[in-house]
Amino acid sequence: IKDLILGMYLKEGGDKELYVANLATTKKVRGLGIGKELMKLAEKVAKEKGYKGCSLLAKDEKVRKFYENLDYKFEKEEKYFSQYLYRMVKMV
Repeated sequence: IKDLILGMYLKEGGDKELYVANLATTKKVRGLGIGKELMKLAEKVAKEKGYKGCSLLAKDEKVRKFYENLDYKFEKEEKYFSQYLYRMVKMV
């Protein structure tokens, strides 16, 4: 795919979790499974590094549903600056 832009930023989170701080793809490749594959990679890295799971903050219902379809569980709402985000967790 020409001009493919995607990315993922991982860092250590609380409770021995790998925190997925950012996941992004260009609009023209959304729906092709690239985000799903990036999340599988994050989970693989977490397992290899000895983390017990992955966590992230989803910004809205659409994003929350994406992660729920990957077996992430809603844990709680967290206030981030002036908005509330959904904390999602998956054990690996």
